[in-house]
Amino acid sequence: MKTVLAGTTEQGRRTLVSAGLAGPGSHGQYLEDCKVGESSEMVTQNPDVGKRLWAELKAKLEEIQPGVTDNL
Repeated sequence: MKTVLAGTTEQGRRTLVSAGLAGPGSHGQYLEDCKVGESSEMVTQNPDVGKRLWAELKAKLEEIQPGVTDNL
């Protein structure tokens, strides 16, 4: 299942770099294959999901590198 659903590290890297270079128009948008895509209904119908996801991701990033999210 992971092979079908998950991308490679290279694909993930490209999307992250693309997001960093895309500019303000892409902020807060769902990115897939280096393009703005359509968010799932789970996120669009329940905005708290996105907030929870960001809180969990931010906590993990801070565990890895304290202070990394200070400028976000």
